[in-house]
Amino acid sequence: MDWRTLAELELGETPTVVDYCLKELQVLLEQAEITYPQGDNNRFLLRFLRVDKFDVSAAFQRIIKYYKLRAKMIPRGCGPCDFKNIYNGQMLTVLPGLDSDHRKVLIARVGHWNASSGFTLEDAYVPDILLLEHILDDDETQVRGLVFIVDMGEFSFWHIRQFGFGHHLK
Repeated sequence: MDWRTLAELELGETPTVVDYCLKELQVLLEQAEITYPQGDNNRFLLRFLRVDKFDVSAAFQRIIKYYKLRAKMIPRGCGPCDFKNIYNGQMLTVLPGLDSDHRKVLIARVGHWNASSGFTLEDAYVPDILLLEHILDDDETQVRGLVFIVDMGEFSFWHIRQFGFGHHLK
């Protein structure tokens, strides 16, 4: 099934719904003085509307949470080029092609990381977020979803001890 047909069936996405919800969301963002990327036919806003099945209020709240998380986690001006050494470690990989349901497949190989990698596990969070954002910029992926596989091969008790659980419990 074409992703547009699936979007209409699963999300109620029609041109009329998209136009109406985009306008409503833009008004809320303007009132809250929140700036957002405005190119590519509002693809950025559609990402949030789709995940909440075009519930404008929920999408607005999700955008607020997104910007708070981004401000906390990602240094201003940082981009994928700043993390080449981490991407080269292939801890998170996007497979070429799609699965049988036409979804992108990501594999997290947590056992690939070790102390000699030159970065901590926490250092890998930001590039992983940036990679996921890039993947989720695709309309079809927003509608169909993605497959996330965690490969625990080579993962050991040593890795568990490196996690620093204190900040995860907050």
